[in-house]
Amino acid sequence: AEFNFEVGQRIHERVSSYMGTPTVLLLQLQRYRDNGAFPSDLGASDRNAFFRLNDAFMETYPQFSNIYYGLENGAFAGHGGFSKIANYREPGHSGYEIVMEDDGDAASGRAKDESMEKHYGACVNSTVGGEIPCLMNTGGKYTQCTAMAPSSSTGPLFEDGEEEAPPLFDCLLEKCTDEASQRDCDALTNNETEHSECLANIKWCSSYIIKEAFDNETLGFINRGTHCIDRTGVPSQTLGEVVQKDSVKLGNCYYKDGSTLVHRDRVGDFAYCGGNGKICNDTFVGAYESFDYDPRVREEMKM
Repeated sequence: AEFNFEVGQRIHERVSSYMGTPTVLLLQLQRYRDNGAFPSDLGASDRNAFFRLNDAFMETYPQFSNIYYGLENGAFAGHGGFSKIANYREPGHSGYEIVMEDDGDAASGRAKDESMEKHYGACVNSTVGGEIPCLMNTGGKYTQCTAMAPSSSTGPLFEDGEEEAPPLFDCLLEKCTDEASQRDCDALTNNETEHSECLANIKWCSSYIIKEAFDNETLGFINRGTHCIDRTGVPSQTLGEVVQKDSVKLGNCYYKDGSTLVHRDRVGDFAYCGGNGKICNDTFVGAYESFDYDPRVREEMKM
């Protein structure tokens, strides 16, 4: 068959446009970020600011069913366009140990690390509501730092100790395993140009490993919640202000039984609250479903 150049050109243009749009989105997000729109540099407390921008992206680029971001500290935020929902996960590592009572009931268990207790009880029964434990299934995946970054911004983030730690990483950064990153740049100090190029080509990877929960372990996870949203894309459970799934109409936020209203007000010092021990009760507003999901693992586990 004879090749139709004009048809081929149109196909090329459509594919190029589709593949190039994510790059355009990233550039727009970066410019917005450079303009100071995210005071915490896209940290957890910037969640709602990102959601407002992302809602505009979802309306502008309807060809994408999901637009989201995930960070190397485990934070995740994004929208699902067709069903008008938001997804959010707090930063941190799943796989924390749960101490069970003698009756073996997960609901009476507690996180051995007290700082993780707020996460353990944050999952929800998606059918009729009510908080339930975030108990990891056997085979669940989780991350574990092999070297921790400092808890404040005063210490070195990189293994060479040259730079300070921003808030978006909790594991120490180490040189990635590719050839360019492992090259010995110090051996090139006699050639300033080559030495500079060598340093510029180094890539840094977060120093964590991915582990799997065994059947003899009782571990908890940090859940990724699915939230109802308002017309600006922000999680909401306010009566009469929730965008209804698969429509633009406003109404209420319900669990899957279709009649039980979502009312979440879990109190805790979540990262979304602003850090430094700040406490709030709106981290899980409008969250009607919970998943064991970590963007670093990229594998969703059913509860």
